Amino acid sequence: MKRMPSADARQMVEQARDNLLARQDVGDLLLALGPFLARLREDATVADALDDIRREALAAHQRFVKHDAAMVAKLRALRVEVPEDAVADGTGPGSLEGSNLPTFDGMVVAKSELHEAPNDRKDHSKAAMLIACLRERLYRVPEPLQGVLRARLQAITEEHERTFRDFSIALRNEPGFALNRLDLGVRQSSPKASAGTPEHYDEHYTRALGNPMVLRALVDGKDPQSGDRFGTHEAAAIESSLREDVPGLCSEVLRRLGAIRSREAILRSYKLRCEWYDRLAICRLVAALKGKQAKEDQLADHLALFLFDSGLRPLTRAMVGRVVPDAFEPFPPGTQSFYVEAKQYADRAGARKAVREGPRQIWSTGERIRSRYDLHEAFLVVFRLDGPLLRFEGPATARDLTVRPILIDLAPGTVSGSRQKEIIDVSVADLLASAKQPLFGPPRSPRSRPRRRRRLP
Repeated sequence: MKRMPSADARQMVEQARDNLLARQDVGDLLLALGPFLARLREDATVADALDDIRREALAAHQRFVKHDAAMVAKLRALRVEVPEDAVADGTGPGSLEGSNLPTFDGMVVAKSELHEAPNDRKDHSKAAMLIACLRERLYRVPEPLQGVLRARLQAITEEHERTFRDFSIALRNEPGFALNRLDLGVRQSSPKASAGTPEHYDEHYTRALGNPMVLRALVDGKDPQSGDRFGTHEAAAIESSLREDVPGLCSEVLRRLGAIRSREAILRSYKLRCEWYDRLAICRLVAALKGKQAKEDQLADHLALFLFDSGLRPLTRAMVGRVVPDAFEPFPPGTQSFYVEAKQYADRAGARKAVREGPRQIWSTGERIRSRYDLHEAFLVVFRLDGPLLRFEGPATARDLTVRPILIDLAPGTVSGSRQKEIIDVSVADLLASAKQPLFGPPRSPRSRPRRRRRLP
């Protein structure tokens, strides 16, 4: 469940970061890393931000996996055109010893390593291995076929190198990958971890901060220089990675906490203004309109004007991907968009309809918007003009989109307070109902049509 950041959430993140980085010894730094991550996840809002950060890294990983698979398919098609007899003996100018076409086939089915350690920026993807294999084998292909195949291989190589360069930059800069490295580093430096155990690996990583044996040696207080396989450069690289990943991750968490507080704080200020200072004006505005849709349009315009005065630039009822959100601001790339839907009700039926149709509209519109814009949260602003009082339990999250409901109570005193007849509690499950409906319901039994009686002549 997504929550409003607590007042001291930002201070907690800053203190935890400073306390960790104050440790001078890299072994002490590794020992404190696990408690540091656990402390961050104790706060619900920080834990939500970490989950969002991890999902974004996973999405970048999956995009590269898809690219790698596409490159492998192209390379396999190119390999089919290489004459078998031209490379049957596996020798030739510039060829790799023991490298031949059967080795290529073995690489196709082998598991690839798509991630790199901070001090190793080599491309370990399957496409890179197959490109190197084919490049060496083409030395034995006679001309002019060799030139044709090399030109095609070069085109594939350039496409792959461009994509890997972007992915490699993301590995070093995206906070989600830093979080993955820190989590795996905690597991790999544990005394219980050993080669071949589940703690040694991750679903998407086998390499993180560095050699797991070095990590455990540092945690145990051993000198990594004492063994032949250890060196000062690897210990220094591990410490450097830690001191870069921790501040980068915390900075992103703090940025997200600030964004959540600022957006919800703006709408909370709007709620206060409407309920305490602008109620009569809004009620007169709504009373002058007969059509319900027109009422909600006017309320959305009133809200958009407040957002504009607060420094935002929302679009109202603009066509966005063939859908029309009430208020939407497409922020520049790298920042999240701002999306608001407005509903109103004046009786029990209208309240039920607002709770049912409002979230459904956001889930549907949000899916379309997210195909182009960075959108992870939307606000459902419900205006109560009369009828029962809605009490929202809290925000709801589905498919990486959070809906935050806000009720603006404009009902007169004659139907509030001691005269309030009905209160409806709206749970998170109620908000999620329209997002988690099954695509196909249970099969309906065919209705038996009554047999028509024949009229007697």
